[in-house]
Amino acid sequence: MSKTFKYALVLLVLGCSTTKTRVSGGAIAVAAQQETSLSLLAITVITASDNMTRLPGAAIYIVRAEGAAHVGTTDQFGRVVLERALWMNADEAFFGLMVCHPIFYCGILRDEEIQGRGETTIALATRVAR
Repeated sequence: MSKTFKYALVLLVLGCSTTKTRVSGGAIAVAAQQETSLSLLAITVITASDNMTRLPGAAIYIVRAEGAAHVGTTDQFGRVVLERALWMNADEAFFGLMVCHPIFYCGILRDEEIQGRGETTIALATRVAR
């Protein structure tokens, strides 16, 4: 065997062992991320007209049997991340998360639509001024 071939073989073996370590470390990171995502819900609010434009400043409310409570507002990218503990550990019945914006109609994400999801998107329709 030539020296060049031996060096290539050594580099190949080292590369494979490094890749295996990265994958197993990545699997640990993914498992930790999935565990964290179970306790959080990321909501993205977009316009219904083009299903792309994000809406900053949309208010998020928890809707329960006794009323609604403001829990967050979307950032400049139309996203908000909420802890599930806000609605999961309460004695009152939870109906959903209401999303409202001053220029758009409100929408609601029902409990069934967000159970088991780490991320969801809701599209709001524009109000027509006459």
